Amino acid sequence: MLCLRGKFSLFEQLWMQITFHTIWIVGAIGLWKINTTYAVLYILFVLIGILGLIVGQWICPRCPHIHEHNSCMQLPPSITKLFIRKRVAKPLTKIEKISFFFVLYGVFLLPAYWVVQDKVLAIPFILAGLSHYTSYFMWFCKRCLNSHCPQNMNMFTVK
Repeated sequence: MLCLRGKFSLFEQLWMQITFHTIWIVGAIGLWKINTTYAVLYILFVLIGILGLIVGQWICPRCPHIHEHNSCMQLPPSITKLFIRKRVAKPLTKIEKISFFFVLYGVFLLPAYWVVQDKVLAIPFILAGLSHYTSYFMWFCKRCLNSHCPQNMNMFTVK
């Protein structure tokens, strides 16, 4: 279990990156077919929410995986570090926690209604979403070293 030692295996990194990027790309395509304005707004939501807020300000600045072990499950560490302004040691505020959940799950939930109406897009979208978010709870969150992440569930795991 590499992530317990601070590093993510190449398989873990590829799994999370491919499934996440499949979710938002297919979501954007599904919205584009319905309304280009919705698609552009959704892409901005993903970029600002994930890269600007989650990676840049909320989770990654507090993450020992990236700072101490040079490992990241969502992006190559060199790219993640470009978005982090400074390391943070204090816990997230309640508003940041609520906003974190809105952004993280909004990536999947916002386009879901429109994407599932297209059978060709629905299959990769749902499979990627199920595998990505299930991987958080069944694998990563139980082994995460980031005690400030609202999803951290390693308190329930015997090590």
